[in-house]
Amino acid sequence: MNKLVLVSLIIIGILVLTNLVLTSGISKKVEEATKTETRPLISSFIQLDESNMILQWIVTARGDVKQINNRTVTITNDSTGLVIPMREDATFVRSILGVGGEVSLTDIELEDIKIGDMVIISTKVNPNGSLEGIRIRILP
Repeated sequence: MNKLVLVSLIIIGILVLTNLVLTSGISKKVEEATKTETRPLISSFIQLDESNMILQWIVTARGDVKQINNRTVTITNDSTGLVIPMREDATFVRSILGVGGEVSLTDIELEDIKIGDMVIISTKVNPNGSLEGIRIRILP
């Protein structure tokens, strides 16, 4: 895999994880530590990839569904958009929040996903750096 593509994907993954950490209410100390420790983390990922021990890279994206065209889903988060083609064997689930706060998952079809739904899409990173959706989870 091209190292530039790999580093770009790792940075995107770090940014997504940083956003998740910040939106979940973790203190600003975590944000500062993440900023100062980015380079060693990227180096670790590159070393892992070069070891040939990594079978596949999975990247998770979160956003609101803006468009669904055949099996391609576009999600947005503020002003940023991401277009993700879904694999034929992709799975789709809806999170349901129970009375006691427990979360259960219900299998659904792609057609059940609506514009405006907040989703988490798990994607496989292909050797050429493109993303391929393998699972969509609608958040409650």
